[in-house]
Amino acid sequence: MLLTFLIGSFETGSKFLIGQGVRTTSLKRYSMYLRWMVRKEYPDFGIYTTISPSELQFPLDIHIQRIASVLQIGSRQTPDWKKAEEITNFFREIFPDDPVKGDFALSRLGILKKCKSMYDKDLCETCKINTICKIYENKFLKKTTSSKS
Repeated sequence: MLLTFLIGSFETGSKFLIGQGVRTTSLKRYSMYLRWMVRKEYPDFGIYTTISPSELQFPLDIHIQRIASVLQIGSRQTPDWKKAEEITNFFREIFPDDPVKGDFALSRLGILKKCKSMYDKDLCETCKINTICKIYENKFLKKTTSSKS
């Protein structure tokens, strides 16, 4: 239902702003737009009341895709709508009323370059989530790099 809403409800002006949805993509802009309009906590607006935060889809971008892969969230490697659903369903188990709560934490790791999706001794040894990271788990199989490079 949410996918149908995302694809079919925007007029031409909105398509310019948030893109034209294609079902083979993750529809990140649509998911972000709905997040802003549905969620009531700052900095979101919370003006859409017909959609519950529990129905929101994870806004999948490259940072979330990489971190989800490192943390083995979902099995798909393609950053598409189905991968966004896998991540959403994972976080729905933790935050059933608002699975998108995990968005900021995942995206910031990549945006702030706290995770390079490859073993980096300086970063990985001090990372707070290295115990659940497949790269840290396999650190001796990867080429060691320095975060100073």
